[in-house]
Amino acid sequence: RNEIKKYQRMDHILTNQLDLLEDAKEVDFVNITEHMLKARRMVISENVRNLTLFEQEQIIQKHENYCMENEFNIGYSYGTMIAASDLLAGDEDFPTYFFTRTDKPLAMIGKQYRHVRPAGRYATVYLHGDYDDHTAACQRLRDYFAEKNLRPIGFAYEESLIDDASAADSRDYITRIAVQVI
Repeated sequence: RNEIKKYQRMDHILTNQLDLLEDAKEVDFVNITEHMLKARRMVISENVRNLTLFEQEQIIQKHENYCMENEFNIGYSYGTMIAASDLLAGDEDFPTYFFTRTDKPLAMIGKQYRHVRPAGRYATVYLHGDYDDHTAACQRLRDYFAEKNLRPIGFAYEESLIDDASAADSRDYITRIAVQVI
């Protein structure tokens, strides 16, 4: 019985990773695009906005351990949430939370770690290469907001579609930054 459950979990992980790879096939590295995105359940970390890098690393480790212990991580990579106000101010290097997408019911997640990315209209930019090099992409988003007279709300969700789990070279990574706009 445990073996069957283990193989079902592995199948679920592989299915989710294949879905991410499928998403990566339809990226546009040149243009900012707008998409209607579905609501997504997420497990978030403690707020890391005003912490030192060392403190953030401790929170990331705690978050990863919590996700692994509770089997919330089912094939999705970790990501960061940047407050829309920080993105607008050019403070995209200061995340508010780290997150892990999950397919698990919200009731299984501790209340302080539950988050749902709202369904809605999102401006999206894709990065090719190292996901730490997001400054130019965030500037492109700010320029797009000004050009289209859009206001970002909530958080910018930065997540890897292709990362070290599916590519050996960081130059092959693909990262999506999506922020809800009105």
